[in-house]
Order: sequence, then structure tokens, then C-alpha cells
Amino acid sequence: MWLGITLGDMLDKSADLYPRKEALVDDRVRLTYAELQESVNHLAIGLIDLGLEKGDVVLLQLPNWAEFVLSYLPCKK
Repeated sequence: MWLGITLGDMLDKSADLYPRKEALVDDRVRLTYAELQESVNHLAIGLIDLGLEKGDVVLLQLPNWAEFVLSYLPCKK
């Protein structure tokens, strides 16, 4: 069922409710919701500083690693 919220909103809400619970795990990385939110926000600000704007096209070509999620979510914020 569609809740009418974006992935960014969902991450923010999850980080508010469960800041210490693990949100992202792979062979090399374990991040809580709070850590994931902080990393995503930091990269989103970096992309804005580079001049990326809403509607710009971004291509991600990464394996199924934590870095994919860490790169994808800022593009959706």
C-alpha cells in the first residue's frame, strides 16, 4: 500500500523512530538508521554543492554494496 511518502521521508522517519537499529548491512559495512541518514544527507549536500539540481540525470553503476544505497538515496532526496 502506497503511503504517499518519499524514500527520503521514510529514511528520516525511520531514523527518528529507530536511530540505533541497523538499517544497512553488507560484508564490510553496518550502519544504523541515524548513521545512514547522516551519510545520505552529507552526500546530498555535496551533490547540491557540485551543482546537481532536481531533474538532473544521474547514472549509478555500482555492485550490490552499501555504497549503492549510500549513492542512490541522496539522489532521491
